[in-house]
Amino acid sequence: MGMADSTVVMFFSDHGEMGSSHGRFQKCSPYAESLRVPWLMRLPGVLPAGASIDQPANLIDIFPTSATLCGVPLPDHVQGLDLTPAAESGDTAPRTAP
Repeated sequence: MGMADSTVVMFFSDHGEMGSSHGRFQKCSPYAESLRVPWLMRLPGVLPAGASIDQPANLIDIFPTSATLCGVPLPDHVQGLDLTPAAESGDTAPRTAP
């Protein structure tokens, strides 16, 4: 249908359950297994293929980033950080707010 080159595709996940790492099975331990989760994005012609950004992100960043990639203007009251600039160029900005 020709939509693949103009469709934002995102994959993200809830944080992990530890899987017995460090002898734990719950989410409440602050090890990498329960904190680091994938967030993969694809938008040909906008986001570079194979790029990797090492910047912390929060769940509230998904909406502003998605909206910007889809060309939807963000109201002033939206919380979260638009990570589009980091995704497009790899330039990361220090996080000063949630």
